[in-house]
Amino acid sequence: MIRTGLTLALVAGITDVSIALLLRPEGFSRLTALPAPILALAALVFALFLPAAWLARQAARPPHRDQAVTGLAVFAGVALTIALLAGVPLEPTANPHTLYKLALSLGIGGALGVATFAALAARAGAAREARHGQTPMLEIAARALPVLGLEVLLVEWTAILQVDPLFSAAGALLAGALGIAMLATLAIYLSAARTRAADWALAACVVTLAAMPLAPRVWPAAGVSVSAPVSAQGVARAPRHIVLISVDTLRADAVSVYRGGSGRSTPAIDALAADGVRFEHAYAPAPWTLPSLVSLVTGVAPSVHHAVGFDARLDGSATTLAERLSGRGYYTAAILHNDLLSPIRNLGQGFDHYEDLGAPWFGESLGASLLHRLSPARFPGKDWPSTADHTQLVIDWLDRNQSRDFFLWVHYFDPHAPYAPPLDYLDGAPAPGMGAAFEGQKETLEGFVITTSDERRWVRSLYDAEARYVDANVGRIVGALKQRSLYDDALVVFTADHGEEFWEHGSLGHGHSMYQELLQVPLIAKLPASRRRSGMATVVATPVSTVSVTPTVLDLAGVPYSPRDMSAASLAPALDGTAPEPTPIVSTAQMLFDRRETVLFDHYRYIVSTLDGRVELYDHAADPGEQRSIAESSPQLVARGAALLAAHSAEARTLARRLGLQDSTRAIDEATLRRLRSLGYVK
Repeated sequence: MIRTGLTLALVAGITDVSIALLLRPEGFSRLTALPAPILALAALVFALFLPAAWLARQAARPPHRDQAVTGLAVFAGVALTIALLAGVPLEPTANPHTLYKLALSLGIGGALGVATFAALAARAGAAREARHGQTPMLEIAARALPVLGLEVLLVEWTAILQVDPLFSAAGALLAGALGIAMLATLAIYLSAARTRAADWALAACVVTLAAMPLAPRVWPAAGVSVSAPVSAQGVARAPRHIVLISVDTLRADAVSVYRGGSGRSTPAIDALAADGVRFEHAYAPAPWTLPSLVSLVTGVAPSVHHAVGFDARLDGSATTLAERLSGRGYYTAAILHNDLLSPIRNLGQGFDHYEDLGAPWFGESLGASLLHRLSPARFPGKDWPSTADHTQLVIDWLDRNQSRDFFLWVHYFDPHAPYAPPLDYLDGAPAPGMGAAFEGQKETLEGFVITTSDERRWVRSLYDAEARYVDANVGRIVGALKQRSLYDDALVVFTADHGEEFWEHGSLGHGHSMYQELLQVPLIAKLPASRRRSGMATVVATPVSTVSVTPTVLDLAGVPYSPRDMSAASLAPALDGTAPEPTPIVSTAQMLFDRRETVLFDHYRYIVSTLDGRVELYDHAADPGEQRSIAESSPQLVARGAALLAAHSAEARTLARRLGLQDSTRAIDEATLRRLRSLGYVK
């Protein structure tokens, strides 16, 4: 009875996680995320099975030996219930990943049905075998289920998070290996049927689960390199510590030093600017997260790296900032919070430690829910992490790695919508009918919610409160660096992926236009020993692009690279007081409603729709808010803007060919798509 219950419990836990992995792979991006929910649900099922089986046995006259039959029958009901709770997709689409999930889901259900039917049909034969003192063949097969299930789970995890594309030579090899392993497992069990020697494998299954936390040492999670940093071989470099902090959706004027100190301040970011160099006019290369951040950490424009769609991922041929720094002896780590930055996007190239906080680390399974109820602090739920939680993880990482030479990338999700700041950061009373949070961005974009002027002011106030909340957490990171004597000699770069519109051009959010409020972002660089050098803020007024961050960091770290392989020049000379040469600043990859591109030259912004050719031109000197297009009255400036964009496109195609970068895309899973819809990215 105990053996049957343990078999049933383990298979239930493995099936639960298998289904959850299909629906939300990001939550299981680390192999170590699998054991805890499996064992948690197994413990619950085992605890429920024992009394039920004991009562059933007492009620039977005489008791039967074929407990495996009862176990399989009960398990079929349990597994189907779990599948319903998990919401297995039932409608296939042209998406190959959806078809794969559906096929595996139906395969699990079909196998359970066949096994249950075969078990019930073979009761008489099993009883005859038992009377002759032999272990029934069916019972032996039932004992093999946990091991078979674990093999399927490991292959499923590898297929989803390691093999790309899914239907490839590697995928076929993986499927073949699984078939051989499953046949070998069944052969081992069935050959032991006459000797009762198959029980060891059940224990081996439990031991395997318990040992899985050691797996990252030999088998990394998707997109994560675990190779040891290469020695710098005595090459002199400074600084020893590089910290890149990027903030999601932070427009420049949300930082008080960028708006002349008016309104509530962001003291931590302001203090960082006072210790370093502030670029007064810095612009993102795209109005939304993925293409902008890919450019930030590769140094190439979106039109070069091609990661510009919801189903996009970074081409493996690209070389990231982390790869270059790792090759010079830096230990590289990223602690990021945004669903768009999950390991499946391949931004983990070159990172020794890549931690995506877009989903609970142990996935969204029934077992994970049980763990959360039992210990919410150790096993947080779907709302984890807050910005404060994120900061604590960064500080904990610094505690463990402060003696290393490191590159650390931190990306905060706030002040991205929904706007729900902690109450301590609110400023003023809510508009009538509104509370301390605003979650109606999607409905507002779709036109179902019409806000008054007071409501719009309050929404912006909530956003600014979230910006102050992030500022406080940036202050915590800076404070942690100072407490560990890392700050003075560190290079700290602070920026954002894009801004946010608050009805300046009739809408809310980002990704839908190419105006100033979406593209202008803060950019601050705190140099090593900068306080000892000057102690005074330095401001660079020349417009620059955040694509320049990668070559700038490489220059300051003494890492050689070819400027021809970058889309923007290094800003290192500007940090030493040499004004950079003005260059056109191009932004592309609009994702919603249109496919606009823009170039900023002199004090003009030229915007063109690549769909219908409609153009706009704004004079920032006379119209910094970009409210009055002068395109019709300025044909020469329009022609120049068009020529600059054409030149950029030609250079991007040449650079992409030289770097071997292709348009690399893959379909995202349904759960991520639902998440993106909830955030207003997708309809």
